[in-house]
Amino acid sequence: MLQCDAKNKEAKEPYYLKAVGEMEHVYFEGTTMRTMHSCIFNINLGPTVVLKNLLPVFLVYASAKGGQELEVQPGGSIHLPAIDPGKSLMCLRVISENYDWVKKLCLTSLA
Repeated sequence: MLQCDAKNKEAKEPYYLKAVGEMEHVYFEGTTMRTMHSCIFNINLGPTVVLKNLLPVFLVYASAKGGQELEVQPGGSIHLPAIDPGKSLMCLRVISENYDWVKKLCLTSLA
């Protein structure tokens, strides 16, 4: 996992990325030999957390540190780049005609 500090001084939270790398040996130039110098490195970058709303009602996300609230439509998903799994708290709110539910969660691991 990579932590990137925001360029904007007003940003309260750093940005986190999940980086997964792999190495593949390829043929060296015009030969059929594979050497230690003939490799390709692929690095895949992605968000640390994706929040998917599987509920039939709107879900509202807010970081525990405060900040803007993000609304997730039923069946929708959003990327949460400011979440550090194992350290960050997130606040979820479900508002319906019959109830108003608020829960703070700590994410413990990456899936």
